[in-house]
Amino acid sequence: MTPFRFLRGWIALTALLAIATPTAATQDEPADGAVSAPSPDGLNPYGLSAEGFIGPTFEGPWRFRVALNGWVPTTIKIKLHDGEERDSIKKSTSWLLDRLDYVIPINGEVRKGSFGFFVHTFFFKISGKHDGSIAKIRWNDRGFWIDTGLSYELGRWALGDGPRAPELTIEPFVAARLIRQRVEVDFTRAGVDASSSEFSTYEPIIGIRTFWDLTEHWNLHFEGDYGGFGVDDNHQTWHALGLVGYRWPGWGAHWNLQAGYRWLRVFDLRPGGYEAKEDIGGPNIMFSVDF
Repeated sequence: MTPFRFLRGWIALTALLAIATPTAATQDEPADGAVSAPSPDGLNPYGLSAEGFIGPTFEGPWRFRVALNGWVPTTIKIKLHDGEERDSIKKSTSWLLDRLDYVIPINGEVRKGSFGFFVHTFFFKISGKHDGSIAKIRWNDRGFWIDTGLSYELGRWALGDGPRAPELTIEPFVAARLIRQRVEVDFTRAGVDASSSEFSTYEPIIGIRTFWDLTEHWNLHFEGDYGGFGVDDNHQTWHALGLVGYRWPGWGAHWNLQAGYRWLRVFDLRPGGYEAKEDIGGPNIMFSVDF
């Protein structure tokens, strides 16, 4: 997949998202009849004031978020270990783009009171191979990465004095991570009778997200999680994300363009006396709308 095809698809999805976003009634309406986003009491996109810890409640308006992710891994590390010898593989962005047929990255969230439900997805198709000193690896066919879970808004805190002081929102979550990709790892070259033709894991994860509203427009987003816990063959998976964003109102919603870095441990497999680990990291651009 060429960078032009990737960018063209991402722009098309963004345009569709903008067209499909509903407008909301506001208290103040401009003279020309155009609808503008409501003026918030707090800096966060829903106008919620910082009030410290929040008890469990379903009170308050429904809140929604839809986002598109543009993740371009610049580092793909695969570590293989047969007990005596290690083989470390590093692939570049150009290698990935040459072998990636498509990727569909869409996130969706719904919130009521202090509780939320989210689904974060990456659907992709990749074809490629690597012949290492102790193993052969083949990627072929479609795959996906899906996180689905529940979040709890622990609280919102003002980070200074005054009505427009920066605000911090802390949100722990629990989720299930589903990762599937058709990848064959063959260790017969190292004399180990072990191979895998399809990689698929379903593991629980726990994590925390923080949202930093620095001004009415500028914001930060940091999150991290850890999972696996020996539930299946994937011993551990973890994910870290850091973003800097600029938010603006329009069409009865709040739009946020963020840029930063994402890192993911895809798998840590250890059957048959060998180890296989895959880590992926690179810049991430996220375009989201809150309404």
